Amino acid sequence: MDEKDGAYEMQVTLPGFEAKDVEVTAMATEVIVYAAAKEEKKTQKGNVLWTKFGSNDVYRRFEVPNPINVDRVTATPDLLEHAAKDQRINGAAITGSAAASREDRWSDIDLAFGVRDAGELLNVLSDWTVRMYGQHLALHHLDVNSGAWIYRVFLLPSTLQVDLAFVPAAEFRALAPTFRLMFGEANEPQYVKPPPTGTIIGFGWLYALHARSCIARRNYWQAEYMISGMRDNALALACIRHSLPAVHGGGVDLLPTEVLAQFEGSLVRELDAAELSRCFRAVMHGLLR
Repeated sequence: MDEKDGAYEMQVTLPGFEAKDVEVTAMATEVIVYAAAKEEKKTQKGNVLWTKFGSNDVYRRFEVPNPINVDRVTATPDLLEHAAKDQRINGAAITGSAAASREDRWSDIDLAFGVRDAGELLNVLSDWTVRMYGQHLALHHLDVNSGAWIYRVFLLPSTLQVDLAFVPAAEFRALAPTFRLMFGEANEPQYVKPPPTGTIIGFGWLYALHARSCIARRNYWQAEYMISGMRDNALALACIRHSLPAVHGGGVDLLPTEVLAQFEGSLVRELDAAELSRCFRAVMHGLLR
């Protein structure tokens, strides 16, 4: 058993067993592997037929040094198996970091499903929500809509986030390279384009105007909020210039060191006019570069 990027990789050799004979159970502090195979051998002497029955069981228990998030281990296979049995689902895919084999202990679970009949989408969504609360003990959920897609985002007791995306079959396709089709069919990919630079620039100067007025009015908490908005948009522009993901800060940590250095002085340390004005100038410098 090897630990890599916060995940455990385990290889177990079980000669004479097929995958269907093996059961793997993940618990908080251990992984249990149980394999059972029945053997039936027939021999005949003259008119007598002998049948011999036997079994071969293997039980192995592996302790792990750090607790396992059991939800992370069990949720994805359970949900994909459930999708394969749901006749209303015509395709399923793993998306996000897991699709690119970059998953770590902090990653969300991201799954996408195509629904055969668009008129059934809300019913499918409702039934799957019931399952998430009943089977996986979800604590809460929220919806994020994007075009024809509905992303229902669940919070599990282990703090694991599970994003289930549903869309009519006609729109079921890869929106980014991180899309691994697990079964069914998907339409031709249509990757989402980065946000328009003109809009980001517009929000940048809009936040800047409000930051300046908030400092003058001594609304220091609001001024900090506006300066953060300026910085977010300036960094998004930098990501676009370097062909990195620009949404939700996805590419910020991949920016060149010299680019990030421009913004290091833009983090607010105290809520007073002098400090806020200093940070305002630092962000404006980065925005205009």
